Amino acid sequence: MEFKHILDRAESARAVLLDGRTVRIRVSALSGSPEADGCFKIFKDWAEKNETVGVIRTGSMGYYALEPLVIIEKADAPAVFYHNVTEDAAARLAEASL
Repeated sequence: MEFKHILDRAESARAVLLDGRTVRIRVSALSGSPEADGCFKIFKDWAEKNETVGVIRTGSMGYYALEPLVIIEKADAPAVFYHNVTEDAAARLAEASL
């Protein structure tokens, strides 16, 4: 991965984290996790339809047995953590939460 690509991804994630209007979704798991990649794609596709939603793919938080973790943060509510999220569950969460 080129440095420019890494820098662009970091800037995109920074913008999502600093924007108080957005719903922030973090998908956390070990690098290369197919389950997490599938969940991330579902949330990312949903976010492309709604500009107030930001999605970030993060590395593992160390809770391997609970991954992929999905954290949904809304400006007016506490963050909610979901564990062992499947692609089907991600689609239902996107529809229900967003």
